[in-house]
Amino acid sequence: MKLSSTVSTTLFVFAAVGSHLVSGHGYLVQPLAKFISVNIDKTQYSSTIDSNKLFPGGSFNTHPTINIKSFLEHYKKSKYKSLKAMINDNQVLVSDDATATCGFSSPEKTSHGALNDTIYWGRNDDITMDEGFVHPGPCETWCDNTRIQQDMTCMETYNTPSGKGAAPIPIDNAKCTDAKRLTFYWIGMHGSTWQVYSKLYRDRVFFTELDETNWRLS
Repeated sequence: MKLSSTVSTTLFVFAAVGSHLVSGHGYLVQPLAKFISVNIDKTQYSSTIDSNKLFPGGSFNTHPTINIKSFLEHYKKSKYKSLKAMINDNQVLVSDDATATCGFSSPEKTSHGALNDTIYWGRNDDITMDEGFVHPGPCETWCDNTRIQQDMTCMETYNTPSGKGAAPIPIDNAKCTDAKRLTFYWIGMHGSTWQVYSKLYRDRVFFTELDETNWRLS
């Protein structure tokens, strides 16, 4: 599926050790985004969402299974119909270098043509290496203003049975004809502060990931 000409992509976390990068929470490895600097920690979050402020009375600092159950109970009763809208309304940027739409990714440096019917979340540019999602939580994918994927337990749904390699995420790419942006969101719900991770492409693919204890957007 051909996307018109700007791609955004997801958030990632890499820990720098000397001259080497050790992947943390992960990033969208296919399609692969570019970043504002080669020195940027491309797996880091770019903003946060305070879950207790968003959904007072919820239980978000216990076992991840309980956290997700509490989130779903509050989410279904809320005004929000998508993770995208919830993030846009509640994120707080944590760096002057980050943007609300792209995180630390650079749409000017990223260009992709064809969009396959599967995208991959992992911790290595080689999708056969490392692993996929490292925390339980929901994820969601958009082409422009059309949602093409959503799941509330992405680690369970998409990680490979062996736990080896990036997580394949099927999308309805037929809805992406002439789209200008692909956006991916992931929220890791293993604590009350959820980290949001997001990056932006040039051939219209956009991604955002929520992860951690206070929802943080990268």
